Amino acid sequence: MSSKTLKTVKLKTLPQGGVVLVGRGILSWLSTERVSDRYGSVFLMADGETSLTLAAKVFPPVWVAPPDQPGRLICLVSEPRESTHIGDMFRCLYPRTPKVGDILVLGDGLAFSEIQSGRTAIGVKPVDGRASDWLNPRALYDVHESYVELYWEPTTDG
Repeated sequence: MSSKTLKTVKLKTLPQGGVVLVGRGILSWLSTERVSDRYGSVFLMADGETSLTLAAKVFPPVWVAPPDQPGRLICLVSEPRESTHIGDMFRCLYPRTPKVGDILVLGDGLAFSEIQSGRTAIGVKPVDGRASDWLNPRALYDVHESYVELYWEPTTDG
């Protein structure tokens, strides 16, 4: 699936029942996600940190994904911030500043967490086996460096 066919899904409200708060913070990802085209996981930073400085301090989420649980990663924008990222020029994807209350589905699939540069990253692995775009790159650039609440919604189909 090319990035041109991916669409940002904005929900009117968060789904009810079973939705779990993963954590609150400034959303980012490591450059290896972009370089590899995996776009598979994100992490949360404390205010004042940047993805370029990656302090040794771990800023863990409230919840760590049970391995291989099907569901979707949902992002609620609490405080929109202008991203300092230059974007993914090869895909013509550039950051856009969201609005307070925007809710975006970052990805659907099987939950995983991993440690990246001393941080707990949360992601989804798609059930269709694709090697790239595990999360929606357009949605990621829409919320990059904004203060968000990250939620996990378990599903039965991944």
